Amino acid sequence: MGIFGITCLLVLANYVLGKPVNHLLKNIGDVNWKEKTSELWEKLKPYARMAGRAAAKPVLTLYFVLKDGDLSISEKVMVYAAMIYVLSLWDLLPASVYSVLGVLDDGVAVSYVYKKISEKITDEIRFKVEETLNEWFGDGTFAEVVE
Repeated sequence: MGIFGITCLLVLANYVLGKPVNHLLKNIGDVNWKEKTSELWEKLKPYARMAGRAAAKPVLTLYFVLKDGDLSISEKVMVYAAMIYVLSLWDLLPASVYSVLGVLDDGVAVSYVYKKISEKITDEIRFKVEETLNEWFGDGTFAEVVE
């Protein structure tokens, strides 16, 4: 995950807890967001296969908002953090140990960020999300997207 990912997760945790984040945002520096979103895309497809259409939809929406939306640096960091939290193997409450609680923490992260950036979800982004989900799950099965 690296220092950048850990810093993003700390920013998200501080937002959720209502604590200041400016001191953490100073550590972000120059980021190639195009590269970061590309890395997320590679993790998103296998996640969608495992999680299913309903669970993939909000995460895919966050992806397109990060990729195409007009976000501030703090919003980008929050979206990225929520996505890496859900898509990475690292988990504060692993589902294998904590069962339902292990799934809920992922949902809380995504829901919190989704609500914070909901006004940035344009009709174009909604269309891209539905189009991608239809490509992946159109007939009820996952089909690999040919790029």
